[in-house]
Amino acid sequence: MNLHVEGTDCLEDDQVDLLIGKTIDVDFLNYMPDVRDHPSVQDAIKKLVEAFPEKEVNDRETKEQKIQALAGELDRLSYDMDPYEYRDTVSDQEAQVQRIAEDIRNGNIGHLQNFL
Repeated sequence: MNLHVEGTDCLEDDQVDLLIGKTIDVDFLNYMPDVRDHPSVQDAIKKLVEAFPEKEVNDRETKEQKIQALAGELDRLSYDMDPYEYRDTVSDQEAQVQRIAEDIRNGNIGHLQNFL
């Protein structure tokens, strides 16, 4: 991927290899937020993922956001299903959400599957 900003010398372009072997490495762009957040780069990533659906997308930041959102939703569901038991067993909601997120990250989801 090559990002050229109009009005700048081509020597100032940012270049990043995103497709490496069997992986589309979007994670690398997290070290270059100006490049990562540029609309043309976001569009190029989308097109790359669509063009190579068989490739694994390596994007820990997006995965972490999804894990945190899922943990929050599971915590809210637990509260909504039985607020009295929730209040009796959970003293710190933020810590509870982080415990759920950690379980998801580590693949320790048996208790979550049973809950659902």
